Amino acid sequence: MKITDDYLLFAICDGGFAVWLFSYVSGLPLWAGSPLFVTVFYGIMRISRLIDESTLVYYLMCDFGFTAAHSKGEAPEIEERVDVFAKRAFDDWSKNDCDEVLIVGHSSGWSYAASVTARVVQMGADKRKGPHLSFLTLGQTIPMLSFLPGATRLRDELRLLGRAEEIDWIDVTSPADGGCYALSDPVGVSGVAPPRRERRNPKVISATFWEAISPEMKAELKNRWFRIHIQYLCAFDRPIDFDYFRITAGPIKLADRFRARNESPKLKGAPFIQMRLRD
Repeated sequence: MKITDDYLLFAICDGGFAVWLFSYVSGLPLWAGSPLFVTVFYGIMRISRLIDESTLVYYLMCDFGFTAAHSKGEAPEIEERVDVFAKRAFDDWSKNDCDEVLIVGHSSGWSYAASVTARVVQMGADKRKGPHLSFLTLGQTIPMLSFLPGATRLRDELRLLGRAEEIDWIDVTSPADGGCYALSDPVGVSGVAPPRRERRNPKVISATFWEAISPEMKAELKNRWFRIHIQYLCAFDRPIDFDYFRITAGPIKLADRFRARNESPKLKGAPFIQMRLRD
């Protein structure tokens, strides 16, 4: 059932209860409470709309539901697109007429990008034999899906990417972003980390949002949590080493750009919900 249907059912039930209570207290017939029903129904639907506009509940639940289905292999239409995209990326790599093939996944889009990258590796792409194959995740929500019991294929892909020497994987998050799992090693917290000697990916760094923008821009973004979550894909007015446009359109390969950058200190423990799920 869609969230909008839930709102509708909730409004009807509450409106009906208000009419029954009015009739019970006043002794009037139920039909006399019709104006009250309309008022309560409209009020609840209006409040629900305002809540949804400010919290994006409907969008977020639909996003989670669909990506969760994909993580469990229950979205065949997306599987077809992922296969097509993977073949296109592998074909571009096979042409050997570029210095890098870069695959980017932002937010929950990381799951599709991870699937594409894993399949390209399985097809035989290898940075040691042709163009660099690079994978960039921005504001990732990996543990939200990788902890689902049915996401076995997704965990297998993460396990492959975590030890793959064929690719360079950079994971960029920011503690300023409340819509991601900031500075958490996405492979490690998902419970599929390879032995330390076999760990190749990802390199986890911070986007350092507040250091890369002016006070004016910071004031503009304050308390706009979803807008901050999109900032990875937007311009910074005082960029340091992370800048989406320089990365995707610049002359420096992803690994080279961040080669001198040390990994950011990771969160010492997994977020609370992850620890509860793990227990």
